[in-house]
Amino acid sequence: MQNVGRARSSASAFCLDTCAVLLLVDDGRLWTRVMPENEGLERVARIEKKLDALSTSVDERFKDVDKRFDEVRDRFVEQREYVEFAYDQLNRRMSGGFAGLDQRVTDVKQELTGGLARVERKLDRLIDSQTSPSAPPSRRVRPSKRRR
Repeated sequence: MQNVGRARSSASAFCLDTCAVLLLVDDGRLWTRVMPENEGLERVARIEKKLDALSTSVDERFKDVDKRFDEVRDRFVEQREYVEFAYDQLNRRMSGGFAGLDQRVTDVKQELTGGLARVERKLDRLIDSQTSPSAPPSRRVRPSKRRR
């Protein structure tokens, strides 16, 4: 029995199909012990309970991870909706602003075109009046004596 106690304290146990346990003794020898039938069944039942508990624990962890991924996905969806909304708002504001700017540029262009046409007509009249023989000679203006 001393070998059994010593073997159990420093041994690794492996259950075989025949419900025999191989124990590795300190000096490297294998020691075999046959388990009674009810001890083997109890051991299998304990292992099953542990596996069931582990399976339940893993399932709960995966559910938590899935829940977190769903939350992250929902936040990405929300962020995308916000970006699309902001883009639409900006696009509308810019389109309205550019339309107003286009109108103002068109108005300024028309004013300049009309103003330049008037200036050209006046210049043409001035040039015509200076070059035509029937026009009276232009009077040269002398500076006044008051200004010195």
